[in-house]
Amino acid sequence: MTYLFSAGYNRDEGLYQYGPKEYTDRYNLRLNNEFKNLFNRLDIETRIQYDVRRTNEPVNVDNVMQTLQRFWRFHPIYNQQGHFYRWQSFTNPFFMLEEGGKRARDYDRFTFNAKGTLRIIDELKLIAQYGVRLTSFEQRQEQPTAAAYDWNDNINYYNNNPNYAYIGANKNRLSNYTAYLEYNKEIEKHQINLMIGSSHEEYDYRAHSLAGRNFTSNELIVMDMADKTNITYFADAIGGNASDWALTSFFGRAGYNYARKYMVDFTLRSDGSSKFAPKKRWSALFPAVSAGWNVSEENAVRSLNLFDQLKLRVSWGQSGNQELTFGNYDYIPLISLNNSAYVFGVPPVIAQGATASIASEARTWETITTYNAGIDFAIMKSRLFGSLDLYVKRNSDMLVVEEMPAVLGGTAPTMNIGELKTKGFELMLGWRDKIEEFGYGITVMLSDNTNKLLSLKGSDTKAEGLVYAREGYPLSSYFGYKSLGIIQNEAQLNEYKKLGGTVPAQLSLGDMMYADIDGDGQITAFGDDGQSGDMVYLGNRLPRYTYSSNIDMSYKNFVFSVFLQGVGKRNTVRIGNFYAPFTEVWWQPLAYFHNKTWTVDNPTAEHPRIIPGSQGFNAVQSWNYRYSDSPHRLLNTAYMRVKLITLSYNVPQSWCDKIKIGSLRVYASGQDLFTFAKGTWEGTYDPEDGWLTDINQGGGQQGSGGSDIVYPFCKVISFGLDIKF
Repeated sequence: MTYLFSAGYNRDEGLYQYGPKEYTDRYNLRLNNEFKNLFNRLDIETRIQYDVRRTNEPVNVDNVMQTLQRFWRFHPIYNQQGHFYRWQSFTNPFFMLEEGGKRARDYDRFTFNAKGTLRIIDELKLIAQYGVRLTSFEQRQEQPTAAAYDWNDNINYYNNNPNYAYIGANKNRLSNYTAYLEYNKEIEKHQINLMIGSSHEEYDYRAHSLAGRNFTSNELIVMDMADKTNITYFADAIGGNASDWALTSFFGRAGYNYARKYMVDFTLRSDGSSKFAPKKRWSALFPAVSAGWNVSEENAVRSLNLFDQLKLRVSWGQSGNQELTFGNYDYIPLISLNNSAYVFGVPPVIAQGATASIASEARTWETITTYNAGIDFAIMKSRLFGSLDLYVKRNSDMLVVEEMPAVLGGTAPTMNIGELKTKGFELMLGWRDKIEEFGYGITVMLSDNTNKLLSLKGSDTKAEGLVYAREGYPLSSYFGYKSLGIIQNEAQLNEYKKLGGTVPAQLSLGDMMYADIDGDGQITAFGDDGQSGDMVYLGNRLPRYTYSSNIDMSYKNFVFSVFLQGVGKRNTVRIGNFYAPFTEVWWQPLAYFHNKTWTVDNPTAEHPRIIPGSQGFNAVQSWNYRYSDSPHRLLNTAYMRVKLITLSYNVPQSWCDKIKIGSLRVYASGQDLFTFAKGTWEGTYDPEDGWLTDINQGGGQQGSGGSDIVYPFCKVISFGLDIKF
């Protein structure tokens, strides 16, 4: 019997210095056991892990992330009497943190895995595995009523009026059962491998919540003291939901290897998912085949003394996909409940329901066909090594929301109407060497892929902005206008205003011009036929040329390592509240825009003139910041980030022996210390975030608004000891 036991603790304290102390405590325990050769035939392995996370934070921590960016710097935190100051209708984020209430979150996860291997005969094994993950989550929050004051110490605002409390909890269980027979036989240079098996996976989720309002005291907020006399407080007083799904699979594999030179594998599998209607639950029988040729094992190649490894690989296969955005029961006409306080009948009925979405029993598995070719090599005594993979994937039954007339009165279902083609490559190159006591190595990985939606069977979507699915284009594509630059003089203005369509009547110097692509004398998105118009393809937001690199050096007991990662190209269009200066006149703009907007004295500025929002010129403001290929809208957020730098020293073993420990390592590390990026607006945005909003997965235009709720990006410097006994 062998075992491994470990325990860990970590505390992360938040950045905010106002309100309830912000922190997250993490605890973990792990125990691994291995029992070998029981009864001369049986091996058993177990893995047990328990993770705990305890978080305490202000209730309004998310809202403050957004509000703080709009908060005018001249706005005092307190008035003359020391009360939190609220100027006009501006939210004071410090008041929201300190007086907005507190929230606690408890997260527990228990994981257990067991594997048994029974050697029936030398060539035949029965392998059974069981795994379970139990997760529980509880959230508690209290939001007392609090007052904010004007400069003369008069109350001008009550937050959380009435006061409020919430308790919510959920539990889920994920179980997996797997069993398979594996046969391995070697006859001289021939190796045969056969496998057949089955697996079953189940997921069960349960949640409930309780809320109360108008407690008699801010100091004693317990549910039994909530106001039970006002029916308007009952809308979300009690809540709960439940969900489950199951997946069963059958699979088999046959493999053959000759002299470790020629390899071929055949696999078959079929899966059944409860997410589809009973008649559509089982996928087709998905086949796959792969072949490999270890060229470096050929005598003629060996005699060259060039390749330490040279292997060619090809494969073809089909697989199914059911991990999609639809729900677990969307093949059933579901009733959506609305807990409104509007009372129907006697006795009053608070919860109303309606069938809001259309069910589909015809929907079934996506089928993905993959073609792959690859090469692995190593030369110069394996100092130089690498691999290259080229692949093409074709999804012939892609599930996409079907376009229906707007008068339908419900949400259209996802259907197997899409056909998507993806092609790409993955490249890895490495070098490792040692010169006396100095060792060094570098590994570089580069990957890229492109896709194109070949067909939607007539269910196409045309819209401005970010569109998830449009026939003939990549997923998550941007559509907008071709920029002609900024209007610089009266002659340009008068000529451009001759165009009709959506050109604003208030257009003036410093505003944008867009091309009349179809030449009809007006700026329009799409014509009546859905094809003509002035909208063009701007690119898509999927990252291109993703890369990473590991660099390490060692000298005697010192080890230095660097990990880099980045993206060579990614199209991003800013939205939300800060994509333009003064999207609302009462919001503080980004400092980035200073001296970067058009004026008579700054005619070469990248951004058009400033137009404050909600002052009667919103049409012009929207016009200037339409989706377009203008550099002030379409950004390339390529970046390279030094993710981790580590310097360590391994204490000599003779020293460790003297103090009775197995090993001792001293280290210092820095995480995310350096970033080299484009399109971040002078570091205002984190390039890894790329963009900040929702997307309509059904194929339509982007969601409303966009999110400015982004926790400040942090650099981390740490020092530590790694001790083994």
